[in-house]
Amino acid sequence: MLVQPDVFELEGIAPSISAAGAPDGPADNTATVAAGCSLPAAEAAGSITVSGTTYRQTGAASGTDTSTPGATQTGITSCFASGDDAYSLVSSSGGAQQVSVLGAADVLNNEQIVNAGNAALALGLLGHSTTLIWYTPSTADVVANGPPSLGALTPGWVTPLILLLVVVFIAAAVWRGRRLGPVVVENLPVIVRGNETVLGRARLYARSGARLRAADALRIGASGRLARMLGLPAPPRSTTSFCRPLPR
Repeated sequence: MLVQPDVFELEGIAPSISAAGAPDGPADNTATVAAGCSLPAAEAAGSITVSGTTYRQTGAASGTDTSTPGATQTGITSCFASGDDAYSLVSSSGGAQQVSVLGAADVLNNEQIVNAGNAALALGLLGHSTTLIWYTPSTADVVANGPPSLGALTPGWVTPLILLLVVVFIAAAVWRGRRLGPVVVENLPVIVRGNETVLGRARLYARSGARLRAADALRIGASGRLARMLGLPAPPRSTTSFCRPLPR
């Protein structure tokens, strides 16, 4: 059963039924309309409140009076006439299954189901089978026709392989860390021998060709040693001021 389907739903499920617009008169459940057909559920209801929209059968065969309420054409039954060739319920039994199109949706509403024969019609349409599936269509039902996603193109063995590589990497990291042992703590500052410092600076002077600076360092060292031997005060860093002429 289809409850107030649109044009696209009718075209896909019940192409022999089309929309006929709003019913004549007020559609606020204040008026009622008689069944006027031989459909068992409609006959049990007798009458229902007017609401929603209406539908009609399409492609009438020659000799079929579609203006008469309840007229049938190729297995189509129209009930609850409300307007010129417009009905609140149109049922099609052609094909393998029976499709009923209900325009008066308020018949299934809790507020209106107790009025007229709404409850009898709802039970007759929904209770003819032991299994009832209530389906509400949405955009999520549309199958995407675009290009496949990366997950769809990826083979099924890629994900387990990635997980296996992660486990192997973690195991190797733990194994190598245990093999190297704990971190060694070194006491600072590190003591460097004096001869290593002298040799290092000499190699730097020699590599850069700083002859004047090397000669100046030798003169300062020699003047300091001579001053200590003669009992003189420590000479200045510059050798020119230390070797000035003494007064007579």
